[in-house]
Amino acid sequence: MIDISYEKQGSYLQGKREGVSETKLDIAKAMLTLGKLSVAEIAQATKLTEAEVLALKNS
Repeated sequence: MIDISYEKQGSYLQGKREGVSETKLDIAKAMLTLGKLSVAEIAQATKLTEAEVLALKNS
């Protein structure tokens, strides 16, 4: 039998991780729009990889 509370907790944690990732991407996009920071600085500030920030910049 599946423990429903365990399943709910797993779903909650997955949703929270996805929300945090989405927020990081939104912040990085805003920083890129400002044009005052380098890709490396944005990556460091958002805890994204430089590749992720570059992908945002090129999209």
